[in-house]
Amino acid sequence: MKPGKFLQLAFISLLFSIPARSQTYLKSKEALVISFQTVNGKKLTLAVDTTNKYLVYRYGTGKHIELEYPNNLRNSYNKFKYFHYSRGGGPQNDGEEIYQLHFTIDNFTYKIYDDWHAVGWQYETGLIIENNKTHKKTIIKRKIKTKKGGLSYLNENDILPYTDEEF
Repeated sequence: MKPGKFLQLAFISLLFSIPARSQTYLKSKEALVISFQTVNGKKLTLAVDTTNKYLVYRYGTGKHIELEYPNNLRNSYNKFKYFHYSRGGGPQNDGEEIYQLHFTIDNFTYKIYDDWHAVGWQYETGLIIENNKTHKKTIIKRKIKTKKGGLSYLNENDILPYTDEEF
């Protein structure tokens, strides 16, 4: 066998022996806030640095992060807005817990929602993307039983100040 051919075959076999690596949605020294698979097969993750230096949103396929926000993690808390509303009393009082986090990139607002309603004991979690020019909304729901964590983490750990105005 010619030396050039041997090197070529060695390179090809090495290439195929390296396992395909997927991008990491939760990096070392990050804590999970919320994560879920969407009904269209995507993955959404919101994470915080374990020393609370930053908050980061990641979205994409299992192997490829299509959107990470913000690009610069410095002062990232200022780039997100958070809303929480709670009404106790169970079904007779239409009790509910509403958690929303949103941010804007160019002409689009991204809103993660994580709600609970006592009537029917319903949980609703997903992502709404709104075009701020046309006001058209795309609603992306979570796949059942894939949710980990919750936006309540932001409340429980006093990470992000919240507003009294629902988005």
